[in-house]
Amino acid sequence: MKYILFLVSLCSILNAQVGINTSKPKEALDIQGSLTVRQHLRVGGTNQSEGKTGRNMNLLVSNGENKAPEWKSLRIPVIKPKRYYLLYTDSFNDRVGVRPSTATGASTYNYGMSLPSSWSTISELTKEFTVTNADSKAYFLYEAVAHINSSTQYNGLDFACGIFVDNSLIGVRTADLHQATAATYPFITYTLMATSQTSLSVGTHEVKVACTRRTNYGGFTGNLGVGTNATGATNIDNFMAQSSLKVEIFEVPTKFLNIVNE
Repeated sequence: MKYILFLVSLCSILNAQVGINTSKPKEALDIQGSLTVRQHLRVGGTNQSEGKTGRNMNLLVSNGENKAPEWKSLRIPVIKPKRYYLLYTDSFNDRVGVRPSTATGASTYNYGMSLPSSWSTISELTKEFTVTNADSKAYFLYEAVAHINSSTQYNGLDFACGIFVDNSLIGVRTADLHQATAATYPFITYTLMATSQTSLSVGTHEVKVACTRRTNYGGFTGNLGVGTNATGATNIDNFMAQSSLKVEIFEVPTKFLNIVNE
């Protein structure tokens, strides 16, 4: 009978919570104080497996309540001083485009000029982006198809599109579109690449693409479509003429996100 009582008592101890420096343990093993591990620390073990020890430079990451933690690799890029790194990139597309109808004149445009109210803005390509570091370079690439509904040879127009950051011009390109042959409804692929000449301030900025009809010639008074087909022309549709904008922000990193417990 004594042997039976001893075995029952031993099983009770093995299945109880164990506390070190505490008389009221809250878990199977509750240590109130420091813990030194001199050899292996294994996690994720089962009745059939002893668990994993992890590799050199691994971090032990929680998977949430009632789930075993895992060893994970923390990948942090090597950042060299005074070098630019691509910290933001995104691309957008639009099939609505613009159809500028009023000729605004063949004037010149200056870097930093404000977005004129007479220009037509492509609303779906108006996007926000964030600059984190004071030393930065911003690159933008806009591409679209420009289309007119001319049916008379040598009729055409000049137009321009510009890229504006915070409503200030950072890049512009003019283009000529006319009917050089007897073929009707001519179109061209229009490309504009722009870069900021100075670093953008730290914070949130807004990029816009806007276009204007400059002058008509040859008696042309028809329709222009940029990023969409011209009204009345049927040889291309808005899918074929759609426009795209790519944004890339390069920065010299001086600020970093901290690794914190959430």
